[in-house]
Formats: sequence, structure tokens, C-alpha cells
Amino acid sequence: MNIDEQKLFLERAEEDRPVLIQKVYYPKGEVVAQASPADFQGWRLDPAIETVPYDSRRWNTDGVFILDFGEHIVGHFQFSILAEGVVDAPVRLRLIFGEVPSEVCEPLEPYHGSLSRAWLQDETFNVLPPETRSISRRMAFRYVKLEIIAPSKSFHVRFADISCLATTSARWDRLIAYRGPDEFKAMDGICVRTLANCEQEVFEDGPKRDRRLWLSDVRLQAMADEVTFKNDSLVRRCLYLLAAFAPEDELMPSDAYIYPKPGTGACTVLDISLLFAPTLLDYAKRTGDWQTARELWPTAKRQIDLVGSRHVDARGLFVDPGNYWVFVDWREGLHKEAAVQGIMIYVLGSLSELAVHLGTQNEIVGLAELRKKMVAGAIQHLKDPQTGLFVSGPDRQLSWASHVWLILGGVVTVQEGRDLLLRLRERNDVILPACLYLFHYVVEAMLKCDMQQEALDLLRKYWGGMVKAGASTFWEVYDPENHHLSPYNDHHLNSYCHALSCTPSYFIRKYFSAPTAGNDRGSKE
Repeated sequence: MNIDEQKLFLERAEEDRPVLIQKVYYPKGEVVAQASPADFQGWRLDPAIETVPYDSRRWNTDGVFILDFGEHIVGHFQFSILAEGVVDAPVRLRLIFGEVPSEVCEPLEPYHGSLSRAWLQDETFNVLPPETRSISRRMAFRYVKLEIIAPSKSFHVRFADISCLATTSARWDRLIAYRGPDEFKAMDGICVRTLANCEQEVFEDGPKRDRRLWLSDVRLQAMADEVTFKNDSLVRRCLYLLAAFAPEDELMPSDAYIYPKPGTGACTVLDISLLFAPTLLDYAKRTGDWQTARELWPTAKRQIDLVGSRHVDARGLFVDPGNYWVFVDWREGLHKEAAVQGIMIYVLGSLSELAVHLGTQNEIVGLAELRKKMVAGAIQHLKDPQTGLFVSGPDRQLSWASHVWLILGGVVTVQEGRDLLLRLRERNDVILPACLYLFHYVVEAMLKCDMQQEALDLLRKYWGGMVKAGASTFWEVYDPENHHLSPYNDHHLNSYCHALSCTPSYFIRKYFSAPTAGNDRGSKE
């Protein structure tokens, strides 16, 4: 990336910096923790039965109470602490914020997570009443636990004006009205809340932890946004921010930060970097903004050029170079070569379509041939002649990831893809998806194969499982068999508002909504 191009892309991104919309939220009431093995992660929060409301209660001993704001919000928590008596010492407070009950019901220590302990949402500090304080750190939460620690006996304290100044760049007054099946209305509402809370100054992956712009998440967020808020300028801003840090001779970083200034986390994920082209194509087709597509075309093409020239062998097979992170899914032990083969073929198809719109077909003649070679390589070398299923890696592993991406890449016909997916469901030796990111593409592959009923059933079972578990927003990780599954060795670190999980709104509104005469909009705010 030359300096002039980077400057241009950052200027373009700055032009689309959104104005954050603020709204004050108040607690709905006090709740108490109850251990409950039948509930998600073994906890539930029941309404408190108190004769004295929390904002009238007075403390001069250790105390604790938990408040429920009723829904997941993102913003700055604020409160006043008042005193009655002689204030002869500060008051020590600890606040713990939770997206799900376990975060305010369980101790956060000892900590064994693989990411910074500072991502856990707790704050301990001393205040001298009377004082009004706004927590400078932005929090993502539904519940907050307030602990009064070893106060002075000379005076009583009480709390007042507890609230949260929430922010989003999503315009609730522009939300397209829901016209899908009634049974999915609650699910859609949770998707919309998830998306809105992740639409900040960029499309954040999750507002609790990372707060980063990830290309993989942006692609799915943009799909959901297309049928809800239509915040197209935020999509364009994210595309330019990501492209601004793409080197000329290596794959582009898959993530970017905006604080304290725009930059990249230098985290390059091979399969995610490839998705820049289809994300750009989707944006341009949706908006008609082919000027942006033209400016970012070289960045999109370069990702495919690099992988195609360096990491595809003479058989037309992708070979993992070993010097990049290859994600695909969180499932431990997953062999990813066949899935990336499908992703590469899929992206080559998107690049070809983009070239037609831009009139740059002459630039991709070699890539068109590469796509044919990779399709042939997948059929010849990855398709098991005995079973007709596709295998990956030295163990000839069967996985949903491999089949989903080879189907989306167009390696098989619609009927063949349908047959493959139905057969996978009958086997017990297939590696299952582990996270919502891959489950999105499972649904997408089902719809591509005219498996509408199966797609609806998956939405009911998987995202519906989170609805039944009490989700206010959809989560980064969900395993119905293991509620404590975490890629970070501590489930408290998981993000329970994660934008890549909000795409049921896209599927339901795009494929299953009743037709309308106009582009009706509604608001829940």
C-alpha cells in the first residue's frame, strides 16, 4: 500500500464517520441469583422481593445487589452515591457488568483465560459521597452487580440516578418493518438488537471484547444490515478502513482498529482476507456504488492473486502454507484445506462477477482458468470415489465445513449439493460446526440447494436454542451440549453480543418474508 493510496482510503473512511445516537436507559428492577442446572451455564436471575427499593436502601456494612436493565445495551454506566451522617472515609465500590447471568453470579477469579484479564467487565474504585460518576470505560451488558466493600460505620450510603447512556450508529427510525413468520419475530428482534449494539463507529465484532473491525464479521453484518437498518455508509467506511492497511505483496490484515487512531492489529487470516472481494461485490450491487468498487478493485484482486500464485499446487489444490492463521471455524481438530478450496473457488466467482460490472475482464483471464482448475482439482482429488463425499487433510476427514464451502463455490450442482447435505446428516463421523460463523454458511448452503425447510429447522434448533436459553442478543459461541465452551479458556471472556450471529434476520427477511408493496419502515425505539 503506497502512502498516497492509504491517505485517500483513510480520507474516504473519515467522510463516512457516523454520528453516534445516544439514549438513556434505566434499570427495570433488582434481581437475585439462583443456581439452576437447567438454565444456561447453570444460573438464572429472578426478580427480587424487597420491601425497600434499591434506590431507597441505606448501607453502612458490606452489601451487594444486582440490577437488570431488561435488555442488552452498550454505553456508559452512571450513578450518584449519597451519604447520611459524617463522611469520614471514601466508599469502596466494585461494579461487575454481565451480558449473561453467569458473569454476575460467578466469581471472575481465578482467571485462566488466554486473553487479557482486563477484558472482563469489572471496575473497583473509591468514591467520596456525595458524588456522581460516569464510568469512562464503555460497557456492554444487561446486568450490573454493585458491591459495597467495608464502608465506614459513621455514615450510610445510598444510590440514586442509576442509568446508562447508550450509543449506536444504527437508526431505529429507519428500521425496515418485520414481515416474516410470527414464529421468528422474537428471533429477528434479538438479531436486530445484536446488530444495533455492534454498529458503533465501525461494525464492531462485539462491543464487550475486541471492539474490532473484522472483515469476516463485516460481511455478515452487512447482510443483516441490508434488510434492517440499511446503514450503507458504515459498510463503505469499513471497506476503506480495511483496504487502507493492505500491503502490496502480502495478504491484507483481516482486522482494523480505530482507537487511538486507525490502524491494524496485523492479524492476517488467510480465508478471511479472501472474502474482501465478495463483500465489496455485495456492497456495490446493493447500493449501485461502483465508484467505490472501482477504487477498491486492486485490493480485492490482489488477495486472490497472492493465494492463487503461491498456495495452489499443480493439481489445482490449495496447500496450507503454514505461515498464516486459517480460521474457517473454531472446531478443534478441523482439517481446513477442502473448506479453503471451496472459499477460493467461491471468491474467484465473485471476482469474475465484479470484473463484469467494472469492465475489467481482461485483468482476470488467468484467474478464470485458475477457477476451472481448482474445481477440477476438488472433484478429482477431494471427492472420495467410494462415498462421493468430499474429504480433507491427511486423515481424509469429513466435515460440514468442507461440504458447505464447496457447495457455495459451485463445485457441485444444486441437486448434488442437496444430496451431500442430506447424507451428512445421517452420518456420525462428520465434524460438526462449532460457532455461529460457520452455521451461517450452513444455512446459506441449504438455501442454495433449495433446502428451505431444512434451513428453517436449523434456525429453529440453533438460534432458537439461544432464544430459549434467554439470550438478549446472540452470542459468539454456542454449543447446545456444552454451555461453557470457550475458545479463550474462560466462558466469561466469550462475547454474548456478537454481530456475526445476527444473520437469521437476513435469511428470514430475504427468503421468508411476505412480499410488500413498499419499503415499509418501523421502529421499536
